[in-house]
Amino acid sequence: MSLSLLISMTASIVANGATASGPEATAVTPTALAPPSAEVVLMPLTSLGSTEQSLAAVEGVLAAELAKLASARFATAASLAAADPELAAGLVACDGVVSCLVDLLRTRKLTALVVGNVAGLGDHLVLNLKLIDVTSGAERRRAREEMSGGDRELIKPMRRAAVMLLAPERLTGELEVRATQVGVRLFIDGDKVATAPLAASRFALLAGRHAVEAKGDGLVPMSTMVDIAYDEVSTLDVLLPPNTLFIKGGTPFRAQWWTWVVGGAGVASLGVAGGYYRQHYLAAAEIERRAAAGSLDANDSSLRRAWQKDLQRARIAASLGAALVLSTGVLWLVDLL
Repeated sequence: MSLSLLISMTASIVANGATASGPEATAVTPTALAPPSAEVVLMPLTSLGSTEQSLAAVEGVLAAELAKLASARFATAASLAAADPELAAGLVACDGVVSCLVDLLRTRKLTALVVGNVAGLGDHLVLNLKLIDVTSGAERRRAREEMSGGDRELIKPMRRAAVMLLAPERLTGELEVRATQVGVRLFIDGDKVATAPLAASRFALLAGRHAVEAKGDGLVPMSTMVDIAYDEVSTLDVLLPPNTLFIKGGTPFRAQWWTWVVGGAGVASLGVAGGYYRQHYLAAAEIERRAAAGSLDANDSSLRRAWQKDLQRARIAASLGAALVLSTGVLWLVDLL
């Protein structure tokens, strides 16, 4: 549907409404005229293979959804033309050229305009929209929707497109989580949001993909991706099985007394190793001192034997301590997986 046709139809309605009289006079409804504080204007959509009927249906539903969001700040090109003949002539002269429309509407203190097209192949339609900043002429946002069927099927995609353009922060859906295991912790996109049993099972999320994790002591953790659709509720069942890696049923390693004993023994062994290393270096220093003073008896090897034994003991204690500490760390790491 061309802009000139829309403008001429609107002008005709206005003229008839102005000249008719009596109870059957045609009156122009308030919504037909541009509100004085309009900031966002919908330009007529262009057709790329769609029928005139489909194009008019899409444009009508889209205008209604944009009006719901923008309220008194929204207007259509036809309503602007009906309220301002000079602007109507300018809109016709621009003939849909975005740069021309931006220059024209900037003088009317409009802030944004919506342009787009409807491509059609049989009953299948594809809507492409752009929100253009009138001040800078730059594109703010864009929306793309595919639809098929009758007029009733247009409401949801048009509503989604309107929200995407004018209020993307409202482009949300809900995730309903069914979790009954006590103590299970729920994470969405890395943030902890709740612990079961859940006081509220529904979570409002922006439309798109989100990472969901569930963890519980003694339970196999769960990690998955969920797709959230605009204005829809997605469900997720959380039931974590027992972790068979844990000993004594469901008790994690970090809660086992023997895990702490093993870790403590490892730390103690490292401490003993440090003591033997210290004695080894003291013996070596004494040997060097005596050798420098010429008082080291070559036949007396007691210092050398002590030096070697302390080194061997230090290595054994260090190896044992490192093995025990490393084993404890591996067990605690299993709790986090």
